[in-house]
Amino acid sequence: MSTVAEVLLRNAAAGKVGLLYDDSSWTYVDMVAEGRRRADLFHGIHDPARPPHIGVLLDNVPDYFFWVAAAALSGATVVGINSTYRGAQLAQLIEHTDCEILVTSSDLHSLLDGVPSPLPEGHILVVDKPEYARRLADADPTWTPEREPADDDLLLLIFTSGSTGLPKAVRCTQGRMARTGMHVAGVAELADGDAVYAPLPFFHSSSLFTGWASAMYAGIPISTRRKFSASNTVPDIRKFNATFMAYTGKILSYILTTPEADDDATVPLRLAIGNEASVQDVKEFARRFGCNVRDSYGSTEGVVIIRRDPSMPDAALGT
Repeated sequence: MSTVAEVLLRNAAAGKVGLLYDDSSWTYVDMVAEGRRRADLFHGIHDPARPPHIGVLLDNVPDYFFWVAAAALSGATVVGINSTYRGAQLAQLIEHTDCEILVTSSDLHSLLDGVPSPLPEGHILVVDKPEYARRLADADPTWTPEREPADDDLLLLIFTSGSTGLPKAVRCTQGRMARTGMHVAGVAELADGDAVYAPLPFFHSSSLFTGWASAMYAGIPISTRRKFSASNTVPDIRKFNATFMAYTGKILSYILTTPEADDDATVPLRLAIGNEASVQDVKEFARRFGCNVRDSYGSTEGVVIIRRDPSMPDAALGT
């Protein structure tokens, strides 16, 4: 499979479960239908003279996944807007990436209060407002594009962390995300019966590449919660029967601060893949939860990848 669109349609044909969230689940059939509905809504707004860039400023709610599916199925591009920014800087991220519409929620839309709107009226879709539900109800869940998406169609613009100034938007094509999913799914040996847990925001490459891309390629569910919660991670892993977790930064450290229970090692988790964890946290997380932890580094651009292996001394950066 060379595109994310093809992977989604393959999974839909197999009738597999694709998303677990709270007490609800969606099959890949559902996700394709929701994606097509949103693609129809977007293309009713889209100006063909402009790049089809869809800004998404949302927490990890189902609508986030449905809009990425919409972009994948239609050949459009999702811009993951970093919700840690405020006011003029947030508006600059939206303008810099030439977003044609913005999909957001009432609480996150308020982060733009006090600055001129970066988009005209009717181009901001607020997912918890009745108007959004009405527009979706009128959209076609069987909509299809005139041209099938291609391997090199731009699917995502993902902002870097901004360590050298304002964040830069990194390009990710349909083919790159599909190939990344194939690679991670292979490394993690994902198969039917597995489920992926991705607790970090989906404007971040870890949750998208290590998490959702691998779940899609393997045809298994992705699970998450609206916002990361250290105290709820283990209950979530049990609830969703998650066998694989994506992480980055100090996530392992935050989870390890929660009180240890006698049955922690009985969680279904067998593997966590991420980066920037300390040697001590990697060892302690593996011991406490009876799983393997693979800590490495990959730049958002995919140009620099550094991997550790068990033969290296502690604290080795990797190759």
